[in-house]
Formats: sequence, structure tokens, C-alpha cells
Amino acid sequence: MWYGSVEEHGQPAHVALRLKVEGGAIAEAETVISRKGVDNGPYGDASKYVNEPAFAQEVPKGQRSSRAELIKLADGYFSTLQRNDGTIRTKFDPQCARKENGQSTTDGSFASSPPGCEAQFKLGWFKYDNRVRARRYIADEEHGVVVATGYIDYAADFLNFKTMDGKDATSPFTFPNSLGFMEMFKIVGGRIYRIESVFTTLPYYMPSPWVDK
Repeated sequence: MWYGSVEEHGQPAHVALRLKVEGGAIAEAETVISRKGVDNGPYGDASKYVNEPAFAQEVPKGQRSSRAELIKLADGYFSTLQRNDGTIRTKFDPQCARKENGQSTTDGSFASSPPGCEAQFKLGWFKYDNRVRARRYIADEEHGVVVATGYIDYAADFLNFKTMDGKDATSPFTFPNSLGFMEMFKIVGGRIYRIESVFTTLPYYMPSPWVDK
């Protein structure tokens, strides 16, 4: 996996890249590219993108999780996101932070969202997410990193809803669409510590060219 930025005719864009290597040769290549002004939602300046240092750091042996445990935590994140009803199906570090397309979405600065990873899910902030499908995972036990690829579907069958504390909220999606994503998790001590995602808008319920479920 590689996360970074590229320039297209002088315009920087966020990129996540997956390679599968067999017998010393590239067997598969998959990319997700987020371009400024193309998609609604978070977007940070791609020309200023820097890797989050935590992803490159080895996790102390006493705080490492097995490959199965890493994948279970990441999969639980997406099960929490899907039809977000306030139930937490994974484990978050109290200092968990997330960036999407280079912009922080857990510090309270984006779209009036509450701060904190777990706090957003407990409020049902993402109730408009219908499903997270075609989930696939790459896991690195030594660094405590899981990379997930898949699709999030938005039926846009409602616009207004209430969060779990009874407050009014509005969905950002006014028509059916899906997001193709590559999302990277840093897990320390059995809890999600950092999240970084690159995603792009796709036609609603577009099938995966790799696998679908």
C-alpha cells in the first residue's frame, strides 16, 4: 500500500494505491484518487500532504494484535459505520483521530461534526450510511496497520434525521451514490489510534471489480 499525492497537469490530488505482487511481478494494481472540486465532502490541500508518522512506527510487542484481531477491529469499524445507530462494534483509543482526503474529520472543524472518533459514532452521526460492502483487508502485525478497501452506499432515501441525543441533523447526500475507499488504521494495544482514508464518488451500488458481498 502507498498513500500520497500526485499532480495532474499541475493540480495535486490525493492517492491511495494497492499492489499485489506474485513471483516478483505486479499482479494487481488498484487506486483511489480524490480530486479537488470533484467530490463533495472533506478535502485537504494535497500539495501539503505528509504521512502520519504513527503508521510507520513499530508497535511494542506487548501491545501488538494478531492479524485476525487487527482485521476484526477494522471490520468492526465498518459495521459500526453501517446504519450507524450508536452501537460501537470495535474499540477506539481515547486519542483516536481520523483524516479523510487529507482533512481532519475528528477535531470538530469539519461540517459542525462533534470531535472524537467514538463520540461521532455514539451519536449516530453517520446514520445515512446504508452499507459498507466488498470489504477486503491487508494487515501488518509488526506496525499494527490494517488497510481496508471497499464501497460505502448511500441510498439518500432521507435527508433529515435525529442523532442519538435527539438533535436534528441533515444528511450531506441528496441523491444515491457510493464511495470507493482505501482506509488505513493504526491499532495499538487492541484499539484504533489513527485512521486515514482516501475515497471518491462512484455510481450508486457500483459492483466491485475484485469481489462483492
